Amino acid sequence: MQIGLDLASLVSRGRVDLVALVAGDSDLLPAVRRVQEDGALVRHIHGSKASYDQDLWDEADERRAITDEIVARMLLP
Repeated sequence: MQIGLDLASLVSRGRVDLVALVAGDSDLLPAVRRVQEDGALVRHIHGSKASYDQDLWDEADERRAITDEIVARMLLP
C-alpha cells in the first residue's frame, strides 16, 4: 500500500512522469490507474507470464520483459 501512496504523491506533485513497476501484483492496480489519471506513463517490467497479474499487464502503458541479457548487464563484474 505504501508504494501506491508514494507513487500517487510523486506524480500528483509533478516529480515524476514515468513509473516503472518491477512487480506483478494486482494490488498495485489502483495506484497504476491513479498515476495514469494524473498524466504519468506506467511501464510494466515483467518476468514470465506466470509472474504477473493479467490486469496489471493490460493496464500498463508499456511493457518490457526482463531478459537474461538485461540481468547480465546489471550484474557487477
